[in-house]
Amino acid sequence: AIQETARLTDAFVELSEDSKAVLNEKFLMLMEAVSTRPEISVTFFREDGKKAGGAYHTLTGRLHKIDAYTRTLFLENGETIPLEMIHDIQGDLFRNLDE
Repeated sequence: AIQETARLTDAFVELSEDSKAVLNEKFLMLMEAVSTRPEISVTFFREDGKKAGGAYHTLTGRLHKIDAYTRTLFLENGETIPLEMIHDIQGDLFRNLDE
């Protein structure tokens, strides 16, 4: 119990309006390119199941699909990431956008 209390978690950081706009542009680009299965790196927040907060993680893999109804991004390796938890997406697809 003491170790669990001492374990640190991070707080979810709300993105600025500019960062949200860039991320939305990246989502649109991904939806257009989903059939090419681009390789991406996704940084996202995962809530801790035992206490308040969570941690940021980065996964790299090929995009499988984006489900607009459930607002979920699926990677080919089986990982699923809720869109509202995504902090950033990187990949060759966004090379011109990041410059």
